Amino acid sequence: LAQQPVPDKALEARVQAEAVAISVDLVVASKHLVRVFQHAASICWSPRTTHRAIARYERCWLPLLHKHPGKQLVPPADVEWVWYCHAISGTFERDCQNLLGCSLASDKWLFVNESQRLEALKETQMLWEHTYSEAFQDVEYSTRAGGRGGGSQRKEEG
Repeated sequence: LAQQPVPDKALEARVQAEAVAISVDLVVASKHLVRVFQHAASICWSPRTTHRAIARYERCWLPLLHKHPGKQLVPPADVEWVWYCHAISGTFERDCQNLLGCSLASDKWLFVNESQRLEALKETQMLWEHTYSEAFQDVEYSTRAGGRGGGSQRKEEG
């Protein structure tokens, strides 16, 4: 027999009885993910762009998170898409343990408000460019969707 869905009132009572709470503001998180999807859609993805984003994620982003565990950091748009994909893969915690010897929070991209996110973006760009001596934003954006500024928009080769 197929299981019947739990009526809303029954679910609500069970959540209250078990003192279960969602620990993230889902409105803020969903708005952020829409922005992530828009930015990812605005990048001119090619095999080279994809491999470069993955390399920047592994070589720069994960070590930067590891080096600054208490900071709210915002990755470049190409790296943010890779990070999101990794975070939902189910292997993020284990991979970070294997690569870095510790666990990293995969929810550090959630911010209380836009001004907090923009401030963290500025700080991250300074840390990135100081640490790696390379452009923070280093992808070409499509003209069909608005890209996320904040650095060079270099043309990717095929």
